[in-house]
Amino acid sequence: MRKLGFVALVVLLGLATAQSGQALFGQYCASCHQANGQGLPGAFPPLAGHVPEILAKKDGRTYLLDVVLFGLQGQIKVKGQTYNGSMPAWGP
Repeated sequence: MRKLGFVALVVLLGLATAQSGQALFGQYCASCHQANGQGLPGAFPPLAGHVPEILAKKDGRTYLLDVVLFGLQGQIKVKGQTYNGSMPAWGP
């Protein structure tokens, strides 16, 4: 799993150098999480303010990488609000 994570990180870094993070966000994330990253209550969780909280946790970077590459399905709680949906995977 670690090797796959490293390969995925290299691929994402390659994408990031080809396009700015803002362009990637606009292309892949903003349609659900909104252009300002605030999400839609009850439908799509906010990324603004929440991603730094995840990054501060042990294994937070790995978790975020896994979510982006492999997607996420099921119930999560963000800032006291429950979300039960599906995020499509970007990766293999």
